[in-house]
Formats: sequence, C-alpha cells, structure tokens
Amino acid sequence: MKKIAIEHSKKRVASMNQSKPDLARVGIVGLGLTGRGIATCLLAKGFPVKAYNRSARHASGAVVHIGQALEELVRRKVCARGAIRNWRAHFALVRSPEELGDCPFVIESVKEDLPLKREILRKLEASM
Repeated sequence: MKKIAIEHSKKRVASMNQSKPDLARVGIVGLGLTGRGIATCLLAKGFPVKAYNRSARHASGAVVHIGQALEELVRRKVCARGAIRNWRAHFALVRSPEELGDCPFVIESVKEDLPLKREILRKLEASM
C-alpha cells in the first residue's frame, strides 16, 4: 500500500510540474512593508518583478529597501550572491496598475481601504 501511495505522489508531482504556468513576470501593486518583502523574496528566487506604487517617493524608498534586504539575505546565506547580482535588471517600476496587464500573476498589497482596492482591481482587470 505504501508503494502505491508513493507512486501516486510521484505522478501527481510530475503532473503539477508539467502544468506549472510560465511566470514571465510577477506584478505587485503596493510597495509598502508587505509588498517590498514579497518583491525581495521573488527577486531572490529569480522571478522578474514589475511593481506599481501610488507614490513615486515611496516607490523609490522601496527600491532602496529591496536592495538592502537582498544584501541581507546574502549576508545570512539565505541566497547566493550570484542569485541577486543583477536584480535591478529584473525589477521594473511602472506608473500605473494598467502597465501590469502583461503579468500572468499580480499580487495586490495595498492598505486595507476597500474603495482603493476596488479602484486598483478595476484598472487591473481592464488591462488584462
């Protein structure tokens, strides 16, 4: 019985790997504490990231924070220096949520403000 369960698990994992979508770029809306942390983790794992933040000033600060956080991951040996060497080439800031329309996967990470979330989601949906 155990052997059957293991074989079934192997087939299931193989099936999941074959159906895994090609995430050309991950979009993030909101670069506050949570959004920039998500961006850092995605970049550390090699995912290209495209991000939108309502405030350009806060977006610039988030980029600095992401760079520092990636360096900290290397310092703590969580990821290799080679994994983050060219991270800035894999990270793009955009000026509107509509510019995330080419991302197959978008993470919303804005403050808990229902009208704001609805507005952003409406813009995202219109661009996809």
